[in-house]
Amino acid sequence: MQPRLHRAYLLKEGIRLALKLPANKIREGIGK
Repeated sequence: MQPRLHRAYLLKEGIRLALKLPANKIREGIGK
């Protein structure tokens, strides 16, 4: 795997997780 490709993949995964986590936190906040 090329380093640049790998870094782009990690960045994309990081953004996806960063967006997914706050969404879960907001949903928990609404659920309470």
